[in-house]
Amino acid sequence: MTAKHERLWLGVILLGAVAYRLYEIDLPDIWVDEANLILTAQKPFEELFTNLRLDSSPPLYYLVVRYWSALFGDSAIALRLLSVIGGVASVGALWWVARELWSPRVGLWAAFYLAVSPSHAFYSQQVRMYVWLGLFALLSLAGLVRFLRDGRRSDFSLWVIASILALYTHNFAIHLGVAHGLLIALSGQLISRVRLWALAAAIVALVYGPWVPSLLGQLGNQDHYAWFLPVWEKSGFTGTIAKSLRSVSPSIEFMTYRGIGSFKTLWGLPTIGVSLLAAIGTGVAIRRIRESGAAVALWPVIGVAAPALSALTLSMLLTPHYVPGRVDQMMLPQFALLVGAGIVFVRPVALRFVVGAAILALAVVARFQMYDEYRDPEIDGGDRAAALAISRVWQPHDVIITTSLSRAPLVYYLRDFARSQNGQSQEARIISFPRASADHLGAQNDARLLSDKPELTRETIATLADARELAGSDGRVFLVWVHGNVNYLLRRGALAPYGYTETAFLGRFRQFGTGLMMEVRQYLPQPHPEHPSRE
Repeated sequence: MTAKHERLWLGVILLGAVAYRLYEIDLPDIWVDEANLILTAQKPFEELFTNLRLDSSPPLYYLVVRYWSALFGDSAIALRLLSVIGGVASVGALWWVARELWSPRVGLWAAFYLAVSPSHAFYSQQVRMYVWLGLFALLSLAGLVRFLRDGRRSDFSLWVIASILALYTHNFAIHLGVAHGLLIALSGQLISRVRLWALAAAIVALVYGPWVPSLLGQLGNQDHYAWFLPVWEKSGFTGTIAKSLRSVSPSIEFMTYRGIGSFKTLWGLPTIGVSLLAAIGTGVAIRRIRESGAAVALWPVIGVAAPALSALTLSMLLTPHYVPGRVDQMMLPQFALLVGAGIVFVRPVALRFVVGAAILALAVVARFQMYDEYRDPEIDGGDRAAALAISRVWQPHDVIITTSLSRAPLVYYLRDFARSQNGQSQEARIISFPRASADHLGAQNDARLLSDKPELTRETIATLADARELAGSDGRVFLVWVHGNVNYLLRRGALAPYGYTETAFLGRFRQFGTGLMMEVRQYLPQPHPEHPSRE
């Protein structure tokens, strides 16, 4: 292959990656995790870092979103373009890394696979940090392997800087250190360059050290991953691996999120097929050990397996945090490289293009069907539609009660829909139920709340009393009721004993991302309810 043809194919792949990621970028609503991130990023600095102690992420991406929105606005398209850039950059970086450390053909096929990956495209349309985590992890591994091979200072710097960026992008990057340690050990340079490894560790510790106290606080937060615990208990070690493989399949047969399509086809054969290609790529890597050395030959295998096994092991021993279809974006570029190596191994050459055409066809169909569940004719829309329905009738003295995780998207959209009075924007008065969920708009431990139903009853009564007091004599109360066990005391008809009269039904909506149903109803609180307002 000539250099001209290589550049031509790379250009086609990158243009395809851009188009694939821009398609329907504004169709899905800003959902709870995105909205929580946006609202947190726009807080004053002290509040931002305080809020992150209840999260599971470091501050880098939040700060980037903060300044990005200041420059380009905080519309869904403007903010999601940041992830599009990260996604397309990942495709280009994978081509460069695979070309440098393997071959030009492997580089093109690996870039092609990542470019058409539905899960990578999905996260390239999210105001989330996962594609950037994958990019920094890839560059970190590449910098280390190139340094082990050539000993250049520039590669040493790339390794250290990319590692720090990955650590400050998502806590899952801690597992990347296991891959680094294995690569250094396999290179046979652990002792001979021990001072350099100590220097790298000291630099990372110095720069990352200020975040460690907050990290320890996050690790002690039992609520943030409470939603994932039932999923982990059902899937376990092997089930999680299977879900990860399905999530990176071109048919996107599994995604963690509800509310997006799941294109199941041929009983999982696409997943089996790409897993076989990755296994072939692994075999090719093993054969290259004699030629290139173990570290240089096996780095993509270690870049996939070491972080995954580390995270799975700690998920079994400590808090489950290996969320398939999400954190495995850190390993996806290396997996794509192994798939690319497997495709290049295919003979005859014409059969490679048949395999590539099959991957492309599956990926395109999956991409077109990704948001099919979002187009449900039996509902009135999602979070955006719910906020619009409220804004059409909302008045400044009204109060909104949001249940479960409905607050963040509604705040985001209501801010755009806010009415103006006397030339000044009026912000909606919102009360969260449970009220403590206002501290972090993206996490709630339903199991803990349901374990003490008397306390949940008292919380319900107190929330309704707060809403009545805030609404005053003229205000109405809008209830955004999420179908969930925690909200059972606020369901339709249950508010009458508490002195609330329903006056309008505004619609039935589905939360994007969680798939939960919401009902929005308007109530008129009576000034002197017969039922005691507080206990």
